[in-house]
Amino acid sequence: MKLSRGFYAVFLVGFSYFIASFILNKPGFFFAGMLLWLGLLPPLFDLSVKRALAKGTIRREFARTKLFADKPLEGRVRVRGLFYPDVFEMEDLFNPPEVRSSLLLLPGWYEKGYQVQVKRGKFKVGLGIRLRDRFGLFEDLVEVQPPQEVIVHPSYEDVRKLELRGRSRQLGKLYGPHRTRQAGLGGDFRAIRDYLPTDEFRKISWRHLARYSKLMAREYEAEKNLTLLLCLDSGWTMSGGREPVTKLEYSVRACMLLARVAEERGDSYGLVVFSDKVKSFLKPGRGRTQFYRLLDLLSEVRPEGEKSYTGLANFICRSGRRAMLLLLLTDLEGDFAELKEAVKKLRGRGHQLLLVCPFTPRFEVEPQPTEVLSSVQSALLEGMENLYRKTEAELGKMGVDCVKVGPKDFLPKVMEAVLEKKRLGVGVT
Repeated sequence: MKLSRGFYAVFLVGFSYFIASFILNKPGFFFAGMLLWLGLLPPLFDLSVKRALAKGTIRREFARTKLFADKPLEGRVRVRGLFYPDVFEMEDLFNPPEVRSSLLLLPGWYEKGYQVQVKRGKFKVGLGIRLRDRFGLFEDLVEVQPPQEVIVHPSYEDVRKLELRGRSRQLGKLYGPHRTRQAGLGGDFRAIRDYLPTDEFRKISWRHLARYSKLMAREYEAEKNLTLLLCLDSGWTMSGGREPVTKLEYSVRACMLLARVAEERGDSYGLVVFSDKVKSFLKPGRGRTQFYRLLDLLSEVRPEGEKSYTGLANFICRSGRRAMLLLLLTDLEGDFAELKEAVKKLRGRGHQLLLVCPFTPRFEVEPQPTEVLSSVQSALLEGMENLYRKTEAELGKMGVDCVKVGPKDFLPKVMEAVLEKKRLGVGVT
């Protein structure tokens, strides 16, 4: 319960009357003080009545407890038999408290809908009623309903743009061939070529043997699919930038988009979220259920802790998975020597790496009107560019490609780099 300034004023005036009655020997002051203090009881009783009514007559329901960040959270309040002549203020109690929403409720018997725009995350949302007495002396926030779990997935806008162009066939035409193909024993005919001693007898084309009097073999397409593991850095440095243009938010959107495209193409994909330790892991798989699991994990990602590339490498190696394409989304603001050791360990296990670096100055540096600040920005940008070029050169010697991205080209560059790797047959099984 919260006490207002009016309460303290009444209490102090009553206390002053008590002191004056003893000092001046005036019994009237004593009774005046008692009357002031007794006058605090009716407002307190008024608040108690409101509390009892609110707990029994106000309920709330959400239309969906799982939604995307670009859609509002829709709620409906049911007021049943609230006939106390006053106004009640309803609040959604979010935990963590990143959003505040309130609604005024009048007496009566009715239902009322409302909407709240919520950021990506996983929340416990309780229902609270803020109560005030008529004199403004007391205030209390009463939780009248147990918390409900609400999961807000990343914005679906990027995926929706792809879906507007069509389903799987249109996606394939837009971003290249549907699958990486090579010669093998698939079902699609590829070509006729000369027979080799290492070929199987069933490959011999007897029709061409009869026509050309020469052994020739049929060759077919063999389809191979990509196994992609998305490694998302959730260290505190990834929070750089202004909401919603932060390095972490764009990385989350990229993971979601790549997973969606991989699902349409029948590729396997997984996710590992790490900082000072591995926070969550989704082993590579396929299907719509896999995509929903990935969305649930992405909704819980928060920038916190240092980053440990060694811990990530040890975890992937212990998982015992076969060779994969590892897409590492990190801002390279950790220990570079540790990163090199982690890359060596992963490459030694046969994994291919593609490093996507959200370039910090593109997210944080904005044009400033003064020459001094512009000079500082130029110096910062040049220093970061030199550091990135050095890192890119060192990792390039180890067979790791680096892609530098900013808010404007983040998603197109990541898509292009991953699809180029697949075209070359990197990480296919």
